[in-house]
Amino acid sequence: MKSANLTDWIGNSENRRRRLDPWPVAALSALFDLDGPAAEVGDPLPPMWCQIFTRTGPPYRAERA
Repeated sequence: MKSANLTDWIGNSENRRRRLDPWPVAALSALFDLDGPAAEVGDPLPPMWCQIFTRTGPPYRAERA
């Protein structure tokens, strides 16, 4: 990538939104022993939870023996 293209981003930002099924939030809430889901449909996730649900890369796979 050319450095001229990078200077176009200075002072700018980009936001992305993705819909998450409610069951992973409910499952993680149960794991943390919360009284109910930490977020309902349309609510933002609690801080740092997005790191759990938005990891990138290939899925982890068990290796065969």
